[in-house]
Amino acid sequence: QYGRLPEEVASLFEKRRLDIAVNEPQVASYKEIRNNHVVTFTQAFSETLDGVKLFKLFSDISKDIQLRYSNKQIIAEVPNTARSLQTVIELIERSQEAVKHAN
Repeated sequence: QYGRLPEEVASLFEKRRLDIAVNEPQVASYKEIRNNHVVTFTQAFSETLDGVKLFKLFSDISKDIQLRYSNKQIIAEVPNTARSLQTVIELIERSQEAVKHAN
């Protein structure tokens, strides 16, 4: 039918998806620092997470994601690669899956 999107158009779509993802309420900030994409989750969201579940979830997305806990916030770093934007989007979208549920 129409074929594949040109690379420039696909890149614009990815950047728009990233803009939407980083504006999710659980995201405190998003920065690109020294060839890394750094996502900092809010303190309120970080306090609701099951750390083991989050670690496993992010490891399933990419083994290259580094997690830190600083100032009561979870920080995820993704190295800059050809797929890093998709990885950042997926980790933000799927972070909700690690929320602890009260029994």
